[in-house]
Amino acid sequence: MKTGLHFHTENGWDGYVSDEAWQKEFQDLDAWLQIHPRTTIVAYPSREVRRVETPLGVVYLKYIRALTDAGLMGREWLSWAKWVFRPSRALATWRISQKLLAAGFACPVPVLAARRRQHGYPHDIFVSLEIPRPNLWDEPGDSPDELIRILATETARFHTAGFAHGDFILRNLCINPSTRHLVFLDNDRTWRPLPPIRWHYQKRNLAQMTYSLLRRFEDDRIPPAFLNEYQRLTGRISSTAIASLLRGAEKRLANRNHR
Repeated sequence: MKTGLHFHTENGWDGYVSDEAWQKEFQDLDAWLQIHPRTTIVAYPSREVRRVETPLGVVYLKYIRALTDAGLMGREWLSWAKWVFRPSRALATWRISQKLLAAGFACPVPVLAARRRQHGYPHDIFVSLEIPRPNLWDEPGDSPDELIRILATETARFHTAGFAHGDFILRNLCINPSTRHLVFLDNDRTWRPLPPIRWHYQKRNLAQMTYSLLRRFEDDRIPPAFLNEYQRLTGRISSTAIASLLRGAEKRLANRNHR
């Protein structure tokens, strides 16, 4: 598995970079963060996501300052402690992205993962190449039957390889039009759980997708079709469990609509 080059700057950033060209591009990372044309996609106190145009191509940058806004502000001490004492999320995203690519799954190609501690407090940066296609929430594209087939087939393949996604929703997926495979986005919480707990997290992926499909289409035929096709392909989920996932998604959507 390719791990890239060691990346280190005089002002304290440390991690991995994909090759020498990107290493030269990021050699003064603090200055780089200021000078390139960019579009801010997400802006919270705890994290930012930017689309940045560079001489080497368009990239997406995630700058993480804390697990949660409340943790950053000192209102959630457990969240604060997890962020300060756990290993770098950026470096974890680098490693899982490399594992996904090595296993034949498409995801944004990482070009930089780095962490810097200031007075013991960490900041993380993860940069990956842009995927120039819309996500499945914005543009499902295919007919519902074809979308269900792709989602179920690719989810089954992903789970069979041992992976579980951190937030398995339509916004974090797109389809490669040439291969018809899914591209897995936003992998900073994707992992390969150990076998004793793997199905728990993979089943949570099914719950996330069931709710995402119900919310996006408001068609109560689509989520069960996805779950039934997944069951046909894997044999891993019972009819009772499918009914439970559907009830949970419907209850969650009803609660959301009442707000």
